[in-house]
Amino acid sequence: RMQRIVDDLLDLSRYESGSWVPNPAQIEVRVAAAEALAVVQASATNKSVALLIEIDGDAARVWADPTALRQILTNLVENAVRYTNEGSVTVFARSTSAGTMVGVRDTGIGIASDHLPRIFERFYRVDPGRSREAGGTGLGLAIVRHLAEAHGGRVRAESNLGKGTTISVLFPRQSNLSND
Repeated sequence: RMQRIVDDLLDLSRYESGSWVPNPAQIEVRVAAAEALAVVQASATNKSVALLIEIDGDAARVWADPTALRQILTNLVENAVRYTNEGSVTVFARSTSAGTMVGVRDTGIGIASDHLPRIFERFYRVDPGRSREAGGTGLGLAIVRHLAEAHGGRVRAESNLGKGTTISVLFPRQSNLSND
């Protein structure tokens, strides 16, 4: 656990300092989603949580740094499975006028609305006791936010207590980021 905290802090420090710059490419969202879901497959199976992928046809590819997209999706699906005791965790992608929205939706315990504005802060925990026992570092969503912003995008969270949470990251279109 301590090693994971140190690793996450080092990653976050690089992102916050601006010393890391994304190297975006066209990435198949379904492939990245499958890789992230593979990481949590055993935990989800133990809890009887279904793992799903919903990719709209016009959102099959996203302009993103492959390592960053993998880290974003892995952080989001790990959190979703951690806080979902029944139901499903879905990785989704859809096209918007601003770019491609990629995210994770779960049917978990949800987050109270008064906590939503702070969940992307480092070490912020909605329920510190439960988070510690579940094994989180309190840095995953801060990392997701910084990676989204490094791509010129943004992150958004919606949640209803007892019904689940959706966290989505907007990746701007390639034409919005470069002159290629």
